[in-house]
Amino acid sequence: MKKIIIGILSVLLLLECGVLFMPQEKKNELLNKFTRNSKNLMPKELESGRYIITSDSPTKLTIEDKKGKEFIKPFTVTKKGYVTYLNPELVIKGENSGQLKFERIENMRAQLEKEDVLPGVYFTSHNEISTDAYKIKNTTGNSVTIFQDNLGSLTSDTILPGKTGLVNIDKNKIQIESDAPLKFDRAYSKNSSERLYLPTAYGNIDLIHPSVILLDNPISGYKFWMAATPYLKSDMSSENPHIYASNDGITWDIPSGLINPIDPKPGQPKDNSNYNSDTHLIYNPVKNRLECFYREYDNKEKIKATIKLRTSKDGIHWSEEADIIKLPVGLSQAVVLEDGVYKMWYIDGNFNVCYIESSDDMVTWSEERVIPIKYKDKNIFSWHLDVQKNEDGTYGMLISSFKTKSQGKANLVNTAIARQEMSLYYGSSYDNETFTEFKKVLSPTTGTNNWDNRGLYRSCYINKNNKIIVYYSGIRSDGGRGLGVSVGKDMFHLKGISFSNLVDLSQ
Repeated sequence: MKKIIIGILSVLLLLECGVLFMPQEKKNELLNKFTRNSKNLMPKELESGRYIITSDSPTKLTIEDKKGKEFIKPFTVTKKGYVTYLNPELVIKGENSGQLKFERIENMRAQLEKEDVLPGVYFTSHNEISTDAYKIKNTTGNSVTIFQDNLGSLTSDTILPGKTGLVNIDKNKIQIESDAPLKFDRAYSKNSSERLYLPTAYGNIDLIHPSVILLDNPISGYKFWMAATPYLKSDMSSENPHIYASNDGITWDIPSGLINPIDPKPGQPKDNSNYNSDTHLIYNPVKNRLECFYREYDNKEKIKATIKLRTSKDGIHWSEEADIIKLPVGLSQAVVLEDGVYKMWYIDGNFNVCYIESSDDMVTWSEERVIPIKYKDKNIFSWHLDVQKNEDGTYGMLISSFKTKSQGKANLVNTAIARQEMSLYYGSSYDNETFTEFKKVLSPTTGTNNWDNRGLYRSCYINKNNKIIVYYSGIRSDGGRGLGVSVGKDMFHLKGISFSNLVDLSQ
């Protein structure tokens, strides 16, 4: 009876495909193809992980999830191999079964250091291939294509045979279509090779929280002005606003007569519940003065954060501090002065981006409004931000954000480590209500001994003369801090500055 049922089903299937009325040769070809494509070539005992797949004869494969959705683009496996991630939930299908072999890779970084990059799928989020710009030479006889992002929203770069292409890796998933392994050479690094030399009042150059402006008309002979705070090994007692000036944006001075910090530590010297932080500098063209905002935090108070302001006509002599507004937590405030309106963005205790504004010279402020922030990646939370009005009329927001590794709801306690390992994300908006999806633009140099190898912190940028200049905070694995500079035509094509090859960023 069982054989009869199977026979009936087979006939119905053949009728559906029109096979019964085909020549025998065509019938065999179609039946073989059906049998091959319905077979899962994934070994049942396979564990989740990275594998090099090889085949004695060229074999075209697809990888799907259990619902039949393609995990990556179809690809061809040869004796030279193809590397990808596999797990028991995925299904491998092929034009012919061949003799597939699976070699598990325990350490992908070590594999890439040992030899050239095999055709396959890699992830920037796992540090398999870093987010960076690469020169890739195609020594094969066919075109090489680098796909980025998920299926359905792929971007791609194609390199013709014998040519060298410049590929900017800036997405999470990268799929390489090639006949042979490729040599990836960094065209340039997105990160600075060295820290800026900015001596602090505490005998180090370990600054964070930069805020930089570029003036059309110099003040005290300087076009660039910066506010920042020292923070060596998270020492909150030294987190007091410092001022620097420059004419090229790379070499910085402490102008004669200026005494840093412009506001010493509040409270008692050893009381770390009361400290300064989070500088932001703007230029007021109506009053022709620099305005330095910063945050004083007092954990003993019910309303813990007070946004302070000091002003200066010459960048050297600064006014007494003024209290601007008190916020329950409110950190990393960014300010834009536009048509007489002070616009302020900040992060609250739940990692929300909040917005308020004042049209009466900061006497009163509007009600707080939360701005929805959507990230390209999952489980990303906002921490420190900068906002600027761009040359194209948009509001640009650069956020140092972290990926949560904690179970349950993210809070200020269980994300403390993750907030030392952040990357920079960028989005923009014409109306300050709906921002574009935030995408990663700069990451720490994880896996190196560089000065910014652990994480990135509060950073800022300048958009002027059709150029983006990013001043970013970096954290070293030993707790050291510092500021680096990356420059590009936009946020997604940044190049790190080497200070041994100085340039003039004002041009």
